[in-house]
Amino acid sequence: MLNAELSGEDRSCLDEYHHIRGKLLRDFGWSATTREEDLPQYRSVQVEEVGTHELLITEADSVLRLADEQLECGFQHDAMLNYHTACVFYRVMETMVPSKASSLHHSRLMYAAQKTRQTSSLYQNFVRENFTGGSCSEVYEVHGTSKLGKGSYGSVYLATHRVTGDERAVKVMNVDRITSYYLRKLHTEIAILKSLDHPNIIKLQDVFFGKRSVYIVTDLCRGGELFELLNSGKNQGFVFREDRASKLMRDMLSAVNYLHENGIVHRDLKLENFLFEDNNASSPLILIDFGLSKHFTKEEKLTQKVGSCYYTAPEVLNGNYDSRCDVWSLGVLCYMLLSGSPPFYGKSVEDVYNAILTKDASFTDKKFKHVSNACMDFMKRLLVRDPRYRISTHEALNHPFITGAAFYPRYTNVLSTRSVEMDVDSGPRLSASQCTMILER
Repeated sequence: MLNAELSGEDRSCLDEYHHIRGKLLRDFGWSATTREEDLPQYRSVQVEEVGTHELLITEADSVLRLADEQLECGFQHDAMLNYHTACVFYRVMETMVPSKASSLHHSRLMYAAQKTRQTSSLYQNFVRENFTGGSCSEVYEVHGTSKLGKGSYGSVYLATHRVTGDERAVKVMNVDRITSYYLRKLHTEIAILKSLDHPNIIKLQDVFFGKRSVYIVTDLCRGGELFELLNSGKNQGFVFREDRASKLMRDMLSAVNYLHENGIVHRDLKLENFLFEDNNASSPLILIDFGLSKHFTKEEKLTQKVGSCYYTAPEVLNGNYDSRCDVWSLGVLCYMLLSGSPPFYGKSVEDVYNAILTKDASFTDKKFKHVSNACMDFMKRLLVRDPRYRISTHEALNHPFITGAAFYPRYTNVLSTRSVEMDVDSGPRLSASQCTMILER
């Protein structure tokens, strides 16, 4: 057993777990000291269904009580998040396990939904979460043949509002097994999305709960993925012009800076998660997919190792990081826009992770002869290995590469654990207009 020092909050959580476990054991007539091999051997599905349902309902009840206490003490935001968590638990259990639904749990769902609205902002309440009922098919016609994307969570389809005719994107999240982790993850994604109001971040419109799926309805981005555009010209060696890359990075930074200012870290920034709003050449980028996002506090250290292979920051792999992991991912994105390839690569995922942990990004003239000194400095400041010396999103937005201001090579930088002078005057570089293999959009 791991000997770990527990904080007061952790100990309280552990005590709650012991209380719930003891209650369930007593309900089933078992002793707290009963060994697993001595338990009655029912069919595994029965045991799982009964145990999971009881445990999740008990957890929802505990969260609801906690929200009431927080509201009484004046912690309205924390109370709102916990009321919303309780809503997700009760609603999913009610729709996906209807045989075990009760009037008591439904009344608690109605109470939690009312409290969620009362403690939410006006903007958050514009999102229709349908906790009180309603199905996606009643409001939208989902075009099953028009698949917009696919992932481990399920698929995204084109949908049309049956009354207004507005086209939306519907993320259909398949629920194969109901767990506390899944429900809390679902709550976090929805709660974060409904709180965001930024021109470069996808807007949530509706949420529906079905028998085996959750439907998240957002605005429709018609321009396709940034990944698709960059990948389409890869075989011809196409990359983005520096001025276009600067505008794209400004859109990305603006979105992520807004998240960080509101205490949210995305943790999965990648080419596939930026969509063009429309097909215009000057279309802005829209950030999507908040499935791995998380609220954070200023001094909080995160430990869960999440993200996508090429974009993962070294401190994430080490299991000790904060919101600056997003800045590293933005550095990788900028590197890929201008070179067409990632800064760290390998034959396997393990090789890529090892390169991220042990190597510095290479800025060879072969890949970057067409970029300016300001651009080179910008990328290197995003890809600083030690997050303590990595620039913030706010600082990046004020960098000459983004603002277009005159660049003066007067800084020192930290590329790994070593402090080195920037080599910004190593020789002439081609301007964007002199480079022929540049992709314009």
